[in-house]
Amino acid sequence: MNYMIWNSCGTDAHSFPALIRDLKNHYKLNFIAILETRCAQQMAPIRAQQLGFGNMEIVDCEGYSGGTWCLWDDSIGEVFLVERNNQFVHFQITRTEGVIWHLTVVYASPNPLTR
Repeated sequence: MNYMIWNSCGTDAHSFPALIRDLKNHYKLNFIAILETRCAQQMAPIRAQQLGFGNMEIVDCEGYSGGTWCLWDDSIGEVFLVERNNQFVHFQITRTEGVIWHLTVVYASPNPLTR
């Protein structure tokens, strides 16, 4: 399984979908987590669907802060969302060969009071 976690500093650029599709093909990615998406709530699912993955879990940004998109293909196996909030997403992944593992993607506030 190949995965990538990337701080995008925004997903609105016209070239962004092509860039992610190129990364997916070049590195044969099964899963990607894109942080700091800065994408409006109503546009996030539409934008994420353009990236070439079959499944997604989206944590909306708050204003221009935060935002996490987790995207994956069915080839990864069974993906179960365990828990999520505005600062993390936690998955249980059962690979096709039966191996179970957990993945937590964190994009937490630098402010300890809101973490």
